[in-house]
Amino acid sequence: MSEIATKVNTTPPARLFVVETRHTFRMRYLVESETAEGAEKVVSMQPDEEEWQQKFMGVTAGPKHTLPISREEAEEIHTRSDPSWLGSPWMPIDSVIMRSKNGI
Repeated sequence: MSEIATKVNTTPPARLFVVETRHTFRMRYLVESETAEGAEKVVSMQPDEEEWQQKFMGVTAGPKHTLPISREEAEEIHTRSDPSWLGSPWMPIDSVIMRSKNGI
């Protein structure tokens, strides 16, 4: 008599993590002023003004902080109105979750 082998799924269930990174941008402002010091002061005193140009310089040394998070916590953060964070709370949370591709 032959035994039928059953394959047991040993893959652990996927979990959610918050991974924080730091991105570096080089910003350029086009400022009209009588002096260089005056131009610098205009930029530092008016940080919400539109920049003239920006260039993405990359991620600074990889992830800085990684924390496990429950789906409930993620949903609460996703829909929270917090003006210090820019996000897409109107989009379904599943559309903003990054998932492994190509076995990574």
